[in-house]
Amino acid sequence: MQAPPSATPAEPRVTGHLQVRGPSRQRKWYAHYVDRDGDKHTRMLGQAHVRDSGRRTPRGAVVWRAANGPCPEGQLTPNSLILNTRSAQALTRAGIPRTSWNVINRTGDDLYERLLSGQLSRNWLTSYGTDLP
Repeated sequence: MQAPPSATPAEPRVTGHLQVRGPSRQRKWYAHYVDRDGDKHTRMLGQAHVRDSGRRTPRGAVVWRAANGPCPEGQLTPNSLILNTRSAQALTRAGIPRTSWNVINRTGDDLYERLLSGQLSRNWLTSYGTDLP
């Protein structure tokens, strides 16, 4: 009879949340997270182009929506945009969950922000992107 495999401790997870702070027209996105070593970090991600949706989370936090009008260059909306859409669509259609993707967040990197802006404008899209099946 074979012995049951020993339980291996789960690898510590990186956890966190996003927050919008600041007065109207000066709001910024902040990422708060705890790394694998248990150290807490806060990182400013960039200017936020958002407005209050009027809704609240169960804990009472504001649910943000993209602000009215076009998003000024260099500002971020709550929308999730992916630069390499062909790869993302192939992974989605193959049934591979996003949690398994090896994603590098290039938010705020001038080169990648320009690439994304160019891709959106060439395809006549806004920062809202498009729904893909």
